[in-house]
Amino acid sequence: MKVRFTLLIAASFGITAAPLPLVGQQAGSSSWVVGSTGNAAQYRVREQLAGVAFENDAVGITNDITGEIQIDADGRVVAATSRITVGLAGLESDKPRRDGYLARRTLEIAQYPEASLAVSAFEGLPQPIPTTGTARFVLLGDLTLKERTLPTRWEVAATFEDGHVTGTATTSFTFDEAGLDKPSVMAVLSVKDPITLEYRFHFVSR
Repeated sequence: MKVRFTLLIAASFGITAAPLPLVGQQAGSSSWVVGSTGNAAQYRVREQLAGVAFENDAVGITNDITGEIQIDADGRVVAATSRITVGLAGLESDKPRRDGYLARRTLEIAQYPEASLAVSAFEGLPQPIPTTGTARFVLLGDLTLKERTLPTRWEVAATFEDGHVTGTATTSFTFDEAGLDKPSVMAVLSVKDPITLEYRFHFVSR
């Protein structure tokens, strides 16, 4: 928020000391795939509900994430084959009515069942890429929601260990930038920008 998220990431980034090259990869390049566990994508939006005296955050989450990030021998992202895909059908919050509205109206999930992040570059990731320890850096990528694609910058905090990388990647944007209409129902008095997306990721060296 199925990733093929080949991203947000998030995701992106586990690296071993000597990864084996795949068929078709250049020597010294590496490939990092979304792990079978430890991945979750969520949205967070500030809202004011009718009959509630204070604002609260609407939060929805899905674990339906797949994808891969390829890195060449110079430590650069191979943009043509680095993509993270999020299946939206399983997106859930604490209110089924909210989920139903988002599915039918805001995201139109029946017509657009996936969101995807085409990863293009890292900024500030140490070179060579760490095999252990932690790092903070920026991931750049084009996020596609429905028919709108927008460039995004993700703030990443990652931990590297034994061919795995885990951590979080976060970005924000407005409803207008994403081409989405703010929910408008009697039970919701207001919905405020921005939309914040967070990807809790786990990538594995392949």
